[in-house]
Amino acid sequence: MLIDKDSPAVAEDSETTWRDALANAKTLLAAIDKAIYALTNTGITEYRLETGQNTQSVKRADIGTLYARRAALLQQIAVLEARLGIGTFKKIRQIVPGF
Repeated sequence: MLIDKDSPAVAEDSETTWRDALANAKTLLAAIDKAIYALTNTGITEYRLETGQNTQSVKRADIGTLYARRAALLQQIAVLEARLGIGTFKKIRQIVPGF
């Protein structure tokens, strides 16, 4: 049996999934921001990036990769916020005249 995509159970599960993904993306973004700051402003050459799930060592030579990952996370966060109707984007409502 297939579940209707408009079913409240599916919608609630999707929203929970999106909220979890948003929280994870924001946590990772904060960790990457700290690493970028440390590598560019403190004179250290290696930084331990802790994401809450794992730990990764990054070096100053990895700064380009960190900036690319940061940009991708910002885009992912914007998409998730749009899906949830929060942040910069709001849910779009269709206005139908006469109803």
